[in-house]
This record gives sequence, structure tokens and C-alpha cells, in this order.
Amino acid sequence: MVFVVDVSGSMDPYKEELSDAFNHFIDECKKNARVSEMLDFALITFNHKIDVPVDFRSIKEVSHITFETGGLTAITEPMRKAKDMVRQRTMAYDQARVQPYKPWIILMSDGAPEPREPDLTNLKVLGSELKQRVEDKKVRVISVGVGRNYDVEVLSAVSEQMLKFENYEFMEFLEWVGVSIANVSQVVPGADAEDGSLQKNRVIPFGPQRS
Repeated sequence: MVFVVDVSGSMDPYKEELSDAFNHFIDECKKNARVSEMLDFALITFNHKIDVPVDFRSIKEVSHITFETGGLTAITEPMRKAKDMVRQRTMAYDQARVQPYKPWIILMSDGAPEPREPDLTNLKVLGSELKQRVEDKKVRVISVGVGRNYDVEVLSAVSEQMLKFENYEFMEFLEWVGVSIANVSQVVPGADAEDGSLQKNRVIPFGPQRS
């Protein structure tokens, strides 16, 4: 599982809640024996630059996270980085002759690329590549729109499922991720499992939408 988290300047109001929610998620995953054994975790943060504070490792080895914000927003390259990291991690499992669980990519952002073009065009190209991987059941891609001003077209361009959060609901979302991952840990690697519960009015199906 790789999280791709926007840390541009507009995310500043959310950074403390985001840090608390991620650290709670990490702690809860470590408490679950099956999840702590099966979950690989990575974190990419981005503004106009990309950082990888946590490269892929067992969730058991992940320390608490603090988010710092600033700068503009560029989404294509961090999502491409996530795609490449997942591919490399899957290849490592293949070489070790180990069947991996289906990887997740989760994008979290409150805005749109600055400037919007050419990033949106590039995102749509990348989204086509990711959609094929999704259809082949090689990866799951979720985007989370934070606040009220996120760009639905941008976030839906690279995801199969989009969630919308207008308030500081990171804890609820990451608890949902945790429950869903716990369900995945009960099935054969590569198979799908039932998600945790989340209010349906926060879920936007894949495809072009309007805010």
C-alpha cells in the first residue's frame, strides 16, 4: 500500500489531523497480527516536488509520521512514482516466487495542479495506464478529495474510486482502510475482499464528475 499525500501550502489546515490519523492507522495495523505480517507500507508526499519519507517496508517497521506543508501542487509525477514503486515491489515478490496481495495506491489532495495544464493532460495519460492495471486486477487506486475546492476531474482521472471529505475526517477514512486491509488479510493473496463500511454519499464512482 502506497499513500500519495498532497503537502502543498493549501493542506496546512489539515496537517495535524492528518498526522494523528496516519499515526493511529499505523498503530492499529501493528496491533493486528495478520495485518502486521502482510502489509507493506510506503508514503510519497508532494507539492511542486516529490519526497518519499517511507519507502516500501513492513508496517511493523514504520515510525510515526509528521506532515509539513508548503509550496504548489503537481500531481502527475508523484502518481507516476507510486505506479513505478508498486511495479518494482511486485517484481521483487515475483522474483522471490511469493504471491503478493493486491497493492493499493491512495491519493489524497485538496486542490488541483498549479498550473492545471499540462498536468491534467499528463494525468489522463497516466490514468489510462492505471485503469488497465485496475481492470487486470493488478492494483487498486483510490483518490480522496479533501475540503471543498478539490478538482474532481483531476482526482478521478487517475482512480477507480473517489471519496470526498469536506471536513477533517481522515481518522474515519483511515479506519475504513484499516478494516478493509484486515479483511484482505483473511483471503488468498491477490483475491478481493469486502471493504469496511463508509457512508455512501462520500463515494463517487470512477469517471468524469462535477463538484
